[in-house]
Amino acid sequence: MHKLFSVSTVLIWVIIGFAFSVAKAADTNALNEALDSLRSHVSDEISLSPEQLSAQLKLLNTNAEAIAENRDSIESAIDFISAYDAKYQPLFIGHKQLHQKNKGGDDTIHWAAFWTMQHLFDQVYNNERLNQYGYLVGSLKFATADYFPGKVDAPINPGAYTVKINGSYPETWGSPQFHGDRPARKPTGAYLVPGTVAKVTVPYSLVGKGYQIRVGAHSWDLEEKPRVNRLFRVSALYAIDSREIYCANPLGGGIYIEVPPGSHAGVVEVSIKNAARAPYFSWKHFHKTTLQEWLNVERHHKAPWADFQSDKFMTQVPTSWIYKMEDPITYMEDWDLSMDVMNDLIGRPHLFGRETVYTQVDTQLRGRAYHPGYPGGNAGYNPNKDYGGKHTHHLVRGPRRAHSYEFHEKGHAKYVDMARLFGWDMLARFWQSTNRDYMEGNAWLRNNQKDDSDRYTLRLSEIAGADLRPLLHFWGIPPHDADKLKRDIQDARIKSSRKVYDTLLRYKSLIPEDRAAFREYARAWWDKEPSEKGYTTERNHAAYWDAYDRQVAEEVHLTLHEIFERYFPDGRPKM
Repeated sequence: MHKLFSVSTVLIWVIIGFAFSVAKAADTNALNEALDSLRSHVSDEISLSPEQLSAQLKLLNTNAEAIAENRDSIESAIDFISAYDAKYQPLFIGHKQLHQKNKGGDDTIHWAAFWTMQHLFDQVYNNERLNQYGYLVGSLKFATADYFPGKVDAPINPGAYTVKINGSYPETWGSPQFHGDRPARKPTGAYLVPGTVAKVTVPYSLVGKGYQIRVGAHSWDLEEKPRVNRLFRVSALYAIDSREIYCANPLGGGIYIEVPPGSHAGVVEVSIKNAARAPYFSWKHFHKTTLQEWLNVERHHKAPWADFQSDKFMTQVPTSWIYKMEDPITYMEDWDLSMDVMNDLIGRPHLFGRETVYTQVDTQLRGRAYHPGYPGGNAGYNPNKDYGGKHTHHLVRGPRRAHSYEFHEKGHAKYVDMARLFGWDMLARFWQSTNRDYMEGNAWLRNNQKDDSDRYTLRLSEIAGADLRPLLHFWGIPPHDADKLKRDIQDARIKSSRKVYDTLLRYKSLIPEDRAAFREYARAWWDKEPSEKGYTTERNHAAYWDAYDRQVAEEVHLTLHEIFERYFPDGRPKM
């Protein structure tokens, strides 16, 4: 009886689940009706009230998955987009910007056009749907592409353009770096013009092994951003499941090969037909663009985005930033040197299957602040502006002018203090030791988690040959288990450091004694009154502009006094 009840219960829930899924399935008829109503509205055949427009937008988004189910839905979407462009001009060209926090009101019809394009892009531009509906969407261009990624004035080459790429992405010695599980991206120098279909031919060694073709390098999804100045998702992926792959993108974009981690195909040749050329400077070990090739050919290609790539560094920038660049060789050699120094510091090999840093320019930052990533998205630009072939940004001027955010998490003051006191090599040996631990199966917790911070403090102290507890405590990392860490430091015979003592004593002398002194200090730092709208440090200073007083100064003094009492009970160390 119990067994029968269980089977019956399962069957009931299966039936309920099936009915629920059917009820919630995208409705093709409702989608087509919404698209037809929106098209009729912008064509002035009917007039929808704001409430009716909102209802049609809701129907559109609720049933979006049906947009690729049949020819009628795709044609209805294309007809609405065409009618919208004719009346309002393309998005971000006519209607400049949308606001995430206001998806209704006067913006409703513009959001309807936005989401129609986004859903069509998301659902149709893949292997299966392009093969099925290529005759409908292969020639489709979203007119907003002239704003972003940008207008393409370059001629299409119907013949074969060939390029060599590194088809390997071997496992790397050391602990994983950020986004190390993402495929390695390989530029080809080819650019797909929106409204066309390109044919990519690859060797058999890439077929059916996880390799992909990406059209459009801007792969970050910006849907959660408060500002909306391009489609959220603009990068199309096509699995390499045969030697010949057809690909399209109604926005256009550079053509790249995505190499999955663990691949070992080696250097292979890729052929591309029916694409334009984009500026591409290669400084890889097996393919180096000569200065004459750059000056006479590569920098003059008219596609809107340019790629620079070595074995260690890669960046993608607007073509209008670089078409007058005279010396890309020194530029890339400087970036390679900076990558070597960074890898030396963090105890990793110079070469490990893909670039140490890959960064690009976008319409806005990909995060709320500067973020590492593959690609890093920490530089913005104005798509409407021709920058005249030159720019002052460090991504085209070199690492000597780079902002600290390009070398993420390497500029913390505590590390600078350690390097100043005990040498950069001390930090390199520390990070190399953590990488070695990972390879030996003794991985450290990530992001300096609380219950592993004492392990970091002990290891740093061992390598420095000095007790770093007071310095790290000062920089906001007090011991998690103070008694145990103290015993570990004593067991390792690590002594107190006069250098650390003198450094903290100097910091004590810098504490502003009152509000006037703090304001003088803050003005000297920022050359102005700090703003609450600035980045973290400036906001912190702004918060104390009025709040800092003698009591705050006394509290800071007391904190440092307690550190001295705890770690230097006998006063200044002898060594």
